[in-house]
Amino acid sequence: MPTNEHFTLSVRVGDTTLPEYNKDGVHYVESNLFTPFSYKQEYTEVIQGEHEKQKWPVTPFTIAVRGNPATPHSYYRVYVDGQVVKKMSVPPGKTRLVSGFRDRNNCLEFLFSLPRFCHGESDKLATDLMSRVGLIEVECYNAEKKASFVTRRKRNLEFDQANKNDCLGVTQGQYLMATTKVGKVIKKRSTNKMTDHWSLHGLRSRQSVKYVTAQTLVDHGFSIIPIPFPANSGTDLDQKTNVKQETTVLQMKQEIPSPSKTLSVASDTRVKFLI
Repeated sequence: MPTNEHFTLSVRVGDTTLPEYNKDGVHYVESNLFTPFSYKQEYTEVIQGEHEKQKWPVTPFTIAVRGNPATPHSYYRVYVDGQVVKKMSVPPGKTRLVSGFRDRNNCLEFLFSLPRFCHGESDKLATDLMSRVGLIEVECYNAEKKASFVTRRKRNLEFDQANKNDCLGVTQGQYLMATTKVGKVIKKRSTNKMTDHWSLHGLRSRQSVKYVTAQTLVDHGFSIIPIPFPANSGTDLDQKTNVKQETTVLQMKQEIPSPSKTLSVASDTRVKFLI
């Protein structure tokens, strides 16, 4: 996985690190939607007054950052699709796992997913974010710890999943693009926490990895490396369904083809889950 003199970045599904592909200095991993840890999310949309139900596969993933043993205690910012998802310190030689989004005292899954439906002309990512869809980035800062004190986990989640039009602006319709969306609650934490406050003294380094579909890897000339999941990992995808109810009113009837032929995913990025 991407490694420099300061830290190593990797992406995991379950406890398995995804194989890395490298071309022209760009690192890639496969955003496989049919792993032993994948499951189907069921959505309900209102389209021209009719309720449409769909099921789409998603895959939970984790971001791992390991500090180089020779690098002083550093401060890191982790980005998914151009949006900050975690700020943290990592001691030398230690690994920190970022397993999901923070929403007050809840931790919610990172999910590889197909793009969602567009909900109108104003429903689009900022221009500077569109070019970073499909990208996991980590910045390492030279930093000094200043103090520690108790704070409350009160920040609400704000994350915009890219929709099919956002992705079309990136791909120009040339390939199928994966995105990240918010999944179900996987951990609840106490409301109060001990927080370290750091003073940043400049960027040490930055690394990134693109998550893409297997077909995109093939188009880049790679041979697909099987992900080395343990033999007894997970269960049948068809047996795992998470029901997520959402209401989206679309003015025009839209054809809903199979997931293998579309970029469309029906979900609202400002998520309110019924699990």
